[in-house]
Amino acid sequence: DDENMALITDVLYEMGADPQKRKEIESEIEALRIINNIQDPLRQTIEKQAKSLEEKDKTIEEQAKSLEEMNKRIAELDRLLQDKQIE
Repeated sequence: DDENMALITDVLYEMGADPQKRKEIESEIEALRIINNIQDPLRQTIEKQAKSLEEKDKTIEEQAKSLEEMNKRIAELDRLLQDKQIE
């Protein structure tokens, strides 16, 4: 897009022509680099923890299903035991 290209060209000209602007932009770039260096490890830690929590949730769901099946089996065995006692 010609309009975008003109804007980019203007910014680059300002940056190269005005030492103060160039210094401001360099400072902003450095600040962004520092922020990214701080955020990246935190983001990775959060992603690992989220993955770990998902795995734990799956394990809990599986254990809950297993307990439900055991409770059904216990109820069935209890019913059979009561039937035997009645006879």
